[in-house]
Amino acid sequence: MASAGRFVGTASALFLAASASAPGALAARGEGRPFDGLEDPHGTRDLVRRGGTDPDARDGLGRTLLHHVAWKGRAKDVRALVRAGFDVNARNHAGAAPLHDAAERGDPGVVRALLRRGAQVNARKTRTGELPIHHAARNPDGRVVRLLVGAGSPVNAVDAGGRAPIRHAVRWGGGDAVHALLRAGAAPDVPDIPDAEGGPLRTLLDEAAVLERPEAVLALEAELERRKLAGLLRDVCGSPRRRRR
Repeated sequence: MASAGRFVGTASALFLAASASAPGALAARGEGRPFDGLEDPHGTRDLVRRGGTDPDARDGLGRTLLHHVAWKGRAKDVRALVRAGFDVNARNHAGAAPLHDAAERGDPGVVRALLRRGAQVNARKTRTGELPIHHAARNPDGRVVRLLVGAGSPVNAVDAGGRAPIRHAVRWGGGDAVHALLRAGAAPDVPDIPDAEGGPLRTLLDEAAVLERPEAVLALEAELERRKLAGLLRDVCGSPRRRRR
């Protein structure tokens, strides 16, 4: 492996050279996916110390170096780059900020580092309208969801397709993400979800069953039952007979 001194003259030189060398690979990864440059975990911080980083350097998809280290799960690099002047809320061509990438990866350490440095939980992607919490909901681990909720992220915000984070969790995430969203106040009874094959509309619980997501089914059923019992209790406590007592 090349030494830190021979790693590269400037971050932007390697960053842009790697982008230009494999544009097909970049396109194949789609929006928000990093290229495989800057693998040396110490290289980025060495460049920061040498003053060789360029906060305005972008790859072919409009991503900064901060986007890439966020996706790689390198919290120390995140902190170093922000100190060096990188914009924690910089957007790529799809409107994604580094927090979207960190949330998609599901790395609590990187998400925490970005939030502490001013990352916006309400940043929406341009085309899909997704917030970072939509990305976090697609992970089986609910820790990032909890971090984002704690930082003020809305749990029932919908993307451009009308999907709340709980929909993403049921379809692509796991039981812990579903639990985390329900605990934070996500609506478990989202009605009338269009069927992808043009079939009849169905509820979120129906969708979890159709997709064979047993953990999601159990979590949704438990939350629906809890809310039903809570409603009955409110009715009893609020009845005229109960108030007279």
